[in-house]
Amino acid sequence: MKKSVEIKGKLLKNIFQQIKGLMFCFKQEKILIFKLKSHKNCIHTWFVFFPIYAIWLDENKKVLRIDYCRPFQLRTWCCENSKWLIEVPEKIFISKNMNENIKIGVKLRISDELVKN
Repeated sequence: MKKSVEIKGKLLKNIFQQIKGLMFCFKQEKILIFKLKSHKNCIHTWFVFFPIYAIWLDENKKVLRIDYCRPFQLRTWCCENSKWLIEVPEKIFISKNMNENIKIGVKLRISDELVKN
C-alpha cells in the first residue's frame, strides 16, 4: 500500500461553490475538493445524476473514510472530525484505479488543477 497519493481536482473556494458541489452536473469529468469548516460535515446526492465516491480526510489529509454514494439519495453521509472532502465521480474513480491506491490511512497530496506551478 502506498503511503502517499496525489489527487488533482478543483478546489472550491467559496460557500456557493461548495453548496452546489456536483449537483446539476451531467458530465462525470470533475473531481471536487472541499476545505471544510464545520465539525460535523454531511453531504447528500439529491440532484446528483451519477454515483460518486466521497473521500473524507482529517486535518493532515489522511483518509478517514470512503463512501459510495448513489444518485438522488436523501440519505446523508457524515464524517465527524473531517477537515477535507473529495467528491469523485464513479467513472473517474474506477478509470484511474483510485480504488487500488486510496485506502483508509493513506495520506493524500491535494493539488488544485486550476493552479499553474
